[in-house]
Amino acid sequence: EQREEVERLKQDGEHPDYIEGIVREHEIVKERLEAMEEAFNEVCERGGENNYYEKGAFVDVGEGKQLACASIPNDFGSSVIYESGDDYIPVFGFRVYINPDGSLAYRKSFDYSGTFKKVGDKFFAKVKDESGYYHMTSDGKPAYEERYFDLGNYVDVGDGRFLASTDGSFHITPDGKPAYEERYWQVQDFFDVGDGKFLAAAFVKGAGGFHITPNGKPAYANKFEGTGGVGVGGFEFIDGQYKAKVTRYLGPGLGFEKFYIDTEGNKIQ
Repeated sequence: EQREEVERLKQDGEHPDYIEGIVREHEIVKERLEAMEEAFNEVCERGGENNYYEKGAFVDVGEGKQLACASIPNDFGSSVIYESGDDYIPVFGFRVYINPDGSLAYRKSFDYSGTFKKVGDKFFAKVKDESGYYHMTSDGKPAYEERYFDLGNYVDVGDGRFLASTDGSFHITPDGKPAYEERYWQVQDFFDVGDGKFLAAAFVKGAGGFHITPNGKPAYANKFEGTGGVGVGGFEFIDGQYKAKVTRYLGPGLGFEKFYIDTEGNKIQ
C-alpha cells in the first residue's frame, strides 16, 4: 500500500521533496513497528509476572483457568508520530492477557482489552485490534466475524438473552448479529431498572433521544431533544427511584430545560 501510494504521487506529479517526505514517514513507521514487535517477542519469551507495568484483576473463566489484562512496558506508545508531529498512524497495541504465572495467555496484543465477563455459558472480553472492536472468548478466538468502530458490554436482559450496544446504532446478540430490525443514530448499553425491566438510551438524529426495550422498540412515546441529538442519559437509582436525566431543547433563543424522567418517560416533578 505504501509503494502504491508513492507511485500514485509520482504519477500525479507531486514535488519530489514531498514524495521523499512520505517515503521517510513510511520508513519511520516500519522501524518503530519492527522495534515494537521485537519488544513484544522479548516479553513472549521471557514471561513472568513482573514484566507488566499494569495488571487487572484475575477473572475465573471456567475449567480452573484465570485470566487478567496487562500492559507490556514499552517506549513506543500506542501510535507512531510523524516527525512533523502533525499526524499519527495507529499501530497494534501492547495490551495483552496473562495467566497467573505471568505468561501470555495468547500470543497476540491488542489496542484495547477489556475484562472477561460471563455471557451465558461462556466468557467474553471486549477487545480492539487492527481489524476493529469485537468480543473474544476465553480461548482467544473472536466470538463472531463482524467488526465495529466501538462496542459496549453484554448485559443480561432476562430470558437468557445478552445484548451489547454497537457503533452501528443497534444491539447485538452473542453471535454478533443484530438483536432487532430497528436502527438508530446511537444506542447505549441496557440498564436494569427493576421489576425485570431493562432500558437503553437511543437517539434518532434530528428527532431527539428516548429509551428502548430489548426488542428495539421505544419504551414510551416521548422524545427529548438535546445538543447534538443527545438528549437522554442512562438510568440511575436516586432517592429510591430509577431516574434518567433529560435535556430538552425549547427553541431558538429559549435555551434548554434539564430534568429527570421515570422509566415510563414521564417528567419527575
